[in-house]
Amino acid sequence: MIFADGLTPNPSLDSAQAFFLGPRSENAATARQGFTEIVNHWIKWRTGLFVDPNPTFERELEQSPQIAEWRCELLSDLKKLCEIFDGET
Repeated sequence: MIFADGLTPNPSLDSAQAFFLGPRSENAATARQGFTEIVNHWIKWRTGLFVDPNPTFERELEQSPQIAEWRCELLSDLKKLCEIFDGET
């Protein structure tokens, strides 16, 4: 059973336990392709939300200390996602 908050069972997430057909990730290429498609779709969707970007603002934002802190938090959260995946067996 996968736990949405780490404590409470969430039956709607049970399908996530079936990423791999066997114990050695026998369908790893299919899983990798699926995750890549999901991330690519998500980025394309987010990019399309704001059609008139301001390049100057984007450059300033990229260099801000707040963005550096946000990146660290994002990477930490992604590592937690890896831990969740590690616990799926």
